Amino acid sequence: MLYTIVEKKWKVLNDYGNTTTYVGGIDKLHPIIHLADYLKPHQRDITLFHELAHLRHPILLSSRTDTRMTPFGEYGREIIVEYLGRKARADPELLRHTVVSFELEPKIYDKASYVAFTGIKGQQCLSFMSEEYATIQLDYL
Repeated sequence: MLYTIVEKKWKVLNDYGNTTTYVGGIDKLHPIIHLADYLKPHQRDITLFHELAHLRHPILLSSRTDTRMTPFGEYGREIIVEYLGRKARADPELLRHTVVSFELEPKIYDKASYVAFTGIKGQQCLSFMSEEYATIQLDYL
């Protein structure tokens, strides 16, 4: 699924500022996934995977989808998409592939991201990380 999105030249833009209440959105006409520009790395990745889950499951694409198409209401669809996105983001291989494919800056903030981006200098030092990272400055979430 991710390969298809990348092949179709989808882009990720961090262009939602503080003037909107949305932290993520999809523009299918211009194949762009919009993300808020103020998100910390963990929230950026969660939001990106949330939007990718919408694309992966078109029936859940919009919270404004016709309720006759799915038995779930608006909040039910968003809860399902959030679950699917977070489950996918927890896979280190998929996380790495997604961040690299969309040319985002890799950041370490939890175990999944540590496994995905092992060897990247200048990342956070978390308790589960090896001693070689012990002196690295923290970038607070």
